[in-house]
Amino acid sequence: MMQLPNALKTSFALAWPISIQQVLMTVLGMVDVMMVGHLGNAAVAAVGLGNRIQFVIIVIFAGLGTALSILVAQYWGAKNIRGIRNSVLLASICGSALLVPVVIWLWLQAETVVAWGSPDQQVIALGANYLRLTLVALVCSLFLIILEAAMRSVGEVKTPLAISTAAIAINIVLNAVFIFGWGPIPAMGVAGAAIATSVARALHVVMLLGFMLWQRHVTLPRLDNLAVISSLSAWRRYLLLSLPMMVNFGIWSSGTFVYVMLYGRVSTEALAIASMLTPIEGALLSLFFGMSSASAILVGQKLGARDHQQAWTLARGFALYNPAVAMLVGIVLALNYQYVLAPYAALGEETLRLASQILLMMALLSWLKVTNMTLSMGILRTGGQNKYCLLSDTFGMWCVGIPMTWLAVEMQWPFIWVYFMVYCEEIVKAALFFRKLFSRTWMQTIAAPEH
Repeated sequence: MMQLPNALKTSFALAWPISIQQVLMTVLGMVDVMMVGHLGNAAVAAVGLGNRIQFVIIVIFAGLGTALSILVAQYWGAKNIRGIRNSVLLASICGSALLVPVVIWLWLQAETVVAWGSPDQQVIALGANYLRLTLVALVCSLFLIILEAAMRSVGEVKTPLAISTAAIAINIVLNAVFIFGWGPIPAMGVAGAAIATSVARALHVVMLLGFMLWQRHVTLPRLDNLAVISSLSAWRRYLLLSLPMMVNFGIWSSGTFVYVMLYGRVSTEALAIASMLTPIEGALLSLFFGMSSASAILVGQKLGARDHQQAWTLARGFALYNPAVAMLVGIVLALNYQYVLAPYAALGEETLRLASQILLMMALLSWLKVTNMTLSMGILRTGGQNKYCLLSDTFGMWCVGIPMTWLAVEMQWPFIWVYFMVYCEEIVKAALFFRKLFSRTWMQTIAAPEH
């Protein structure tokens, strides 16, 4: 049996490329905000709001990718290559069918959607233009989610990292060119950031897919996999896992947008601060996204091989190890917060003072979010506990966190206390997830053999 120290070593080998890739993606969001920071709070708020709207949609489709990774991990554990390729094909078809109407709606209603997050007309105009120009990036993100989820679940994590790093470097260069102008290319500000994002994301897909075709990758569907499209049992198995997960992720991500709407009701300054700090928190959490993904892969492979005892040993270890390390990282961030905020000096002294207070709170409480990410995404869903995670996430966010944040806004509390209310949901969810973890009822093998 794989002992936990060996499992941690294996998980780290899987986790660090995933984590670095996620950190780079969130750093890219920080670069967008920093590069438009000289244009003022409205520009920062517009970019942050546009990114948050896309984040809501991307997270919904990340539910599809997470479902795919669970199936692929279990099929890989069962040495069922056909099942892997069938699952990738079904995910691609399902995601495309769901994304097309969303893209059309965002193109037609961009101003309305952005106005949900801020009543400031300048923010609405800048944000709507940014949102339309990044729709290409949104489409590309769907296929990146699917392809990378499949590759990671068979243990290939370094290639997606290398390609992602190249794409992010291209994005940063294009940001500088299109935001500030270069030679005959005029300075385009917020619109330039959007164009750079779409171009770089399209190149990212081309590079990743090109590599997979060149390598004839094990996860890439073949012509003989097309038969699965007519298989009702295959569709039923995939949709029963993926749709609840997408609904779950959608309820959570839409809730994060409600928080942004509430911040916008406080002030444009509050929305700008949230826009500035969200990528920083995302970078912190991304350090542990890889460990959560590795947890799901390793636990899923053990469940696929029907080794439930080892699955439990791994799950219990990850549930304690990840939050403990997150506490240490949060303390380090809290002790060095002034260096993190140094690139945002153009936003003004008062804005930075409030941002520093919130950053300290965020750093010291981030372990709660890491705990829930590990338990929900990395362990419980691996055993098919989508319904339980959905109900727990919904209750924690919509029945605890959002009402308390709304109450704080209505009572005109200082913004730092409004922001603190968000963490009430994390406390409730952690209690519910730990209860399920130690019941051991979540340990199920869900990837049935293909006939």
